[in-house]
Amino acid sequence: MALVYTTITQDFTDGSGAALSGAGWVEPSADVYSSSGALAIPGTQILIAIVAGELVLKTGAPLSLLATDQSGLKPEGMTAFWYYTISLSVGNQVAVPWSFQLPSSPSSVSLWSLASS
Repeated sequence: MALVYTTITQDFTDGSGAALSGAGWVEPSADVYSSSGALAIPGTQILIAIVAGELVLKTGAPLSLLATDQSGLKPEGMTAFWYYTISLSVGNQVAVPWSFQLPSSPSSVSLWSLASS
């Protein structure tokens, strides 16, 4: 089974267009297994950062997460529904954590488009 990942993008700037910095985390709601029983993603926090106004992994790599809508995945202790929760601190502001599902299509989505999902 091929796992499908979606890249999450977002630019963070202040009112004048200057790039902001910050940090946070993304956490799956459960350990998720492939149809073969292999652990596809652990339900632990993934550290993220806002560097030069761009949302990335703490390592600086693009933020790509396992899509929540692909068939064949089995969340531990659940039937088929799982999601991510994100928490961010940008500049002097701390955003209220929110949860979202992550589609496999398109292959790249903006973070704010997920805020209402």
